[in-house]
Amino acid sequence: MVLMIMQYIVAEQMKTAITMLLRHSVIFTTLIHWLFFAVNCAKKGSGMIIQQKIEQKLKDVFSPSYLEVINESHMHNVPAGSESHFKVIVVSESFEGQRLISRHRAINTTLADELQNHIHALAMHTYTDIEWQKEKGIAPDSPNCLGGNKR
Repeated sequence: MVLMIMQYIVAEQMKTAITMLLRHSVIFTTLIHWLFFAVNCAKKGSGMIIQQKIEQKLKDVFSPSYLEVINESHMHNVPAGSESHFKVIVVSESFEGQRLISRHRAINTTLADELQNHIHALAMHTYTDIEWQKEKGIAPDSPNCLGGNKR
């Protein structure tokens, strides 16, 4: 009987702890974003911002006929000036004959350091010149952020 009472008490304490964590998830998410931002600021050091690093690496590897790197961090629940959420539009003949997954893997490989150490999210839109012309030079808009307190 004592064991059953102890199990009940532990179960109730766990429920209370989980409920508290869920109630404070918005605060926790915001804290994580701030910590992520602080780590990014500490790691930058080189004087070149993340967006410029992304642009340079993509230019060097893919020789794109069109490249756009958009910092979409302002659309998310992160501190002002963050460089954590990006959208890239890469138009390159090097994508000819490649499936979408192969193109994305190539970009992930190229930006491995940034993805591991700086970038929280990366939207990729990859095209050949012909595909880009068919799209009339317009990539899809990114969806609205559902993170943080916007759920």
